[in-house]
Amino acid sequence: MMKIGLKEVLAPMTRTEQVKYIWHYYRFHILGLIVVIIFSTFTINGITNKKNTELNFMIVAEKIDHTKVEGLLEQFNKELIMEEDRSLTEIGMQAVTYSKTEIDPQMQVGLQKLAAELAAGAVDILMVDKGYYEEMNVDGQLLDIKELSGIENLPYANDRVYVSEEGKVTGIDLSALSLFLGATFDENIVLCLPANSKNDEYITKFLKYMINSN
Repeated sequence: MMKIGLKEVLAPMTRTEQVKYIWHYYRFHILGLIVVIIFSTFTINGITNKKNTELNFMIVAEKIDHTKVEGLLEQFNKELIMEEDRSLTEIGMQAVTYSKTEIDPQMQVGLQKLAAELAAGAVDILMVDKGYYEEMNVDGQLLDIKELSGIENLPYANDRVYVSEEGKVTGIDLSALSLFLGATFDENIVLCLPANSKNDEYITKFLKYMINSN
């Protein structure tokens, strides 16, 4: 028996009958195609809309004002990224909260993420408890803030500037930085620069902006 093609089957039908026939016999094919199209669209958009993170901040503290942090992120993207580059490039900022007395699963995940990203060189500007900073401030693990900024006389009180054994400026107390006032309610948070960062150009740009904002 010769198989009748779809065109011949539909030929004698009205437009309404054709639509009903196609939907009845081919609806699963149509739905499958729609899913594929939607998935492909999201995949393509995910690829084309993905931006390069030129500078990644991480703030680790017990009490963080997330609204202030979001405002800083918006401000830094506006001030540090050229307008014509913003469709492809962005500044990133992560806020990790933790407790010194107890660690719940969410905090544990955040701290594990901190360790992993530090090891991978994915954190350019780190704001962390002074005790943790002091553990990092050995063996060249932190960059020289003064050298990278290119500014010889930093506008901060001596007791707000921390140095390494070699005399390099490797940390600044966050309370001395007007940009970050209100970002965290913790005391003794230090801004420092992990040595395995790969974004010296944007770090320098940020440091100049930060220092000139004081």
